[in-house]
Amino acid sequence: SLRGSELVLSDAATSAVRSNMAWCMRARMKYALRQQGAREACDPDPHGLVVFMIDGIVSVVGLDTADIPSRKEFQKDLVELWRVAKHPDVKAVAMGRLRKLRHKFESYILDHGGAEVRELPAIHKDIYSVMKVDNHIHLAAAMTPRMLLDFIKEKVRNEGNREVAPGRTLRSLIKDALQDAPSNKNEQQGTAVDDLDCDEILQMLHMDTLKTTAGDNCFHQFDNFNDSYNPLGCGVLRSVFLKTSNFMGGEYFGSLTKRTIKSYEENNTYAEMRLSIYGKSTREWDDLAKWVKANGLHKQEATSRNMWMVQIPRVYGAFCKAGLVGNFEDLLSNIFVPLMEAAVDPSSHPELAEVLPSFVGVDCVDDESIPDPLTARRSQLYGEGNIPDPKEDVLRPEAWSQAENPPYSYYCYYIYANLKRFNDVCHKLRRPWKLSFRPHSGEAGEVH
Repeated sequence: SLRGSELVLSDAATSAVRSNMAWCMRARMKYALRQQGAREACDPDPHGLVVFMIDGIVSVVGLDTADIPSRKEFQKDLVELWRVAKHPDVKAVAMGRLRKLRHKFESYILDHGGAEVRELPAIHKDIYSVMKVDNHIHLAAAMTPRMLLDFIKEKVRNEGNREVAPGRTLRSLIKDALQDAPSNKNEQQGTAVDDLDCDEILQMLHMDTLKTTAGDNCFHQFDNFNDSYNPLGCGVLRSVFLKTSNFMGGEYFGSLTKRTIKSYEENNTYAEMRLSIYGKSTREWDDLAKWVKANGLHKQEATSRNMWMVQIPRVYGAFCKAGLVGNFEDLLSNIFVPLMEAAVDPSSHPELAEVLPSFVGVDCVDDESIPDPLTARRSQLYGEGNIPDPKEDVLRPEAWSQAENPPYSYYCYYIYANLKRFNDVCHKLRRPWKLSFRPHSGEAGEVH
């Protein structure tokens, strides 16, 4: 029944809603990566412990670990959770709760709004110097456009003749990028750009030519969003300035990262910036750890304002098509086997073991506007007319060898399962490491 503008539920409906919500809370606890009690780190004997992967989940022979819900159980719970979330009575109760919270917040603003305004920090008038406030910031986008521009200008001025890419100096790359700009397309202007000296190049470098400022064209436009990471619209310059692994060993990116973290001190800002692990190679963790260590980004002065997150892009389909991985289990193995080897025997990955305390969680990202089913289906891989034996589990990671990207929920299950196993092993072996799972979603695409 309706009373005013609100839906009034019967006692039976209210009881059913409470029962459904209680089930959701139990499911949340079931899959939560709960914090274990703090224990002093020690170095148990790793001999006799063997790391291997089976059915997409990394395991350690010789060590008892907690059971992990199966993929089928996870899928069943996910479907039930979605059923509860879509129920009209549950929606009505949830909306009522949101109204109460909104009124409570408005009451707080009436009482304390003045004090909040007085405590706001002074903000620069330059819109290109505004600090980003978000719950998902990749390191390559963490600095302000003004900070990136000043850094590029400084390097052009002081190190313009340095070789920053095979056979290319920084100044030559900047000249080529300026020459390819839309305003310099005709031959006469192109020649003029090629003949510019250092001071004239610096004058041509400004916020408009940098092209890294997000605008309306990035909203629900993933290609434009990715292109905004390229300084001056040049992918090579992105590699030079915003990559941890490149011709210079990520030197410029390390210096720029230190300046970004220093700006957090000046602006009283905290962050959990993202670094990418793709799953293309087993060397990725070691290469990333080497870069973090070389730039001291795991030390106290760097982690007092920032802790590191790892983001795993959902790009298996592209990697499989390019022949970089043979199946989805290869990708999972490249990501989680080195991590588990470091947990079992830190001496096998010494640099990774040293920097791991500065990493707090794992994210999962991709273009969310791409249509994505709630759960994985056989028809995704084989079509409706070519389905194998129904008794065979063709959706296990080792069998997922087609260049078809798995659903978001499929990625989430295997990342969750491997992180849970990693945390359990670290707790068992008294390693001082724990990684949370905070998947990134909600920008676009399907509601689920």
